[in-house]
Amino acid sequence: MLKCFFWGLLITLVCAAVLSGVEPGFQGSWFSDDTGDTFILSGGNWEVWYGGELVVKGTYTVRGNRIVMVTRYRHSSEIWGWLWWTRFELEQRLYSRAELETIARSIILDEWDIAELNENLEELFGLPLEARYSVSGNTLTFEVYEPWEDEEWGESYTFTRR
Repeated sequence: MLKCFFWGLLITLVCAAVLSGVEPGFQGSWFSDDTGDTFILSGGNWEVWYGGELVVKGTYTVRGNRIVMVTRYRHSSEIWGWLWWTRFELEQRLYSRAELETIARSIILDEWDIAELNENLEELFGLPLEARYSVSGNTLTFEVYEPWEDEEWGESYTFTRR
């Protein structure tokens, strides 16, 4: 589950790279052969689509060849695996962190569950993520910054213009 979460965040970083304004010709759609995700990139915002469904949205900033992105909304289908233990049902749509906190706190009374909720929401919406990126032709490549790893810069991922 954690690997899927980080892959989703990496995909998000790709969106941020394309929307940076540094390479304005690369706004549009990008595709991941590895995950089947499509990214719709326009006007400084990014969206991740999977199976015809919008699953993640966010914003970004650029510093040189580094992209810093923030997740603002996640679809309930992306959230279920993180909040299954709360046993609350969500309407099938995008949710912000604040919306999820409000819904969950109206149901959860146990302090341990609230601490678990906060931890899960931090993983879903928490700290901004950073990646280095490069664009060559119809190919976008990025490498995520992983400060929790010994070498800090993680694997490279490649996406193709749609």
